[in-house]
Amino acid sequence: MPGALLIEALAQAGTALIEVSHQMRYKAMLIMVQNAKFRVHVRPGDQLRIEADLISVENRVGRIEGSIYVDQNLVMNGELTFALKDADEIYLPPVRTLIESQYKIWLAGADMIGFGATEKPPDV
Repeated sequence: MPGALLIEALAQAGTALIEVSHQMRYKAMLIMVQNAKFRVHVRPGDQLRIEADLISVENRVGRIEGSIYVDQNLVMNGELTFALKDADEIYLPPVRTLIESQYKIWLAGADMIGFGATEKPPDV
């Protein structure tokens, strides 16, 4: 799997983390990748486990730190920076509904540690 697709996978997870944790007020758009390190080749059939931690959200900029694993092996990690736009300016109402339903599917089995072990992520 090319490194660009690993970055994209982490960016998608980071986008969901920022948007859901801020009740869909923002649309997060990737603007910078820092300190990306690719450690092990990802092969067809490998299952990725993506972990992302929110570092900061301030002045319309969000930053995450993330890692991607195959089994217990770290395959990629780095920091991503996102520009945050008003979601209402980006998402038309039908698109917003679609995005919110997609996030519910994506996050259905997610371990949302920052929301507490038994607490569910906020409704989007």
